[in-house]
Amino acid sequence: MKALIFPFVILSTACFSTPPHDPNLVDGGNRWILESYDDDLDDHRFRVVHSLCFFYEGNFGTHQRYKWFALTYPSWQGRCTQEGDHIQCHGNWAPMGQNQTAWLGNDAMTFMLYSFNEASGHWWEWRDGDSGLGFTLAWLNAKLIRAGRCDDGTPEDYDFPFTRNPTDRL
Repeated sequence: MKALIFPFVILSTACFSTPPHDPNLVDGGNRWILESYDDDLDDHRFRVVHSLCFFYEGNFGTHQRYKWFALTYPSWQGRCTQEGDHIQCHGNWAPMGQNQTAWLGNDAMTFMLYSFNEASGHWWEWRDGDSGLGFTLAWLNAKLIRAGRCDDGTPEDYDFPFTRNPTDRL
């Protein structure tokens, strides 16, 4: 009896990792609100909110891939990969109004989709440093909330409503 159950369990879980994954970042709306809470503080105080647009790039093995950019910070963009309900993202940014190679920053985010319209996880941000260890800017708890649609396009197609002090990245 055990010999029959074991192969079935392996086959049934392997089926869940084959795209298309549902829910995903684009069906039903590709614009998401990213809320963050400071993981370095005991009370996990609210830190910042951003609006992100995701665009499907295709399937790669068991992953669905996306490109993304922020509507709230024009130089912030990157890529994501989704396998099942697990999403991993990375990206780069540079302060507005400055040379795009100066102060270049890095982001990484991981999320677990727990409903069609919400995901939660972690976001960390750093700049490269002379020590080789990088300079950590933030360790954050994060939440994604589906918020509608972004038109197809690139970050350059959007008018950004405000500018910010480059030191106010988060």
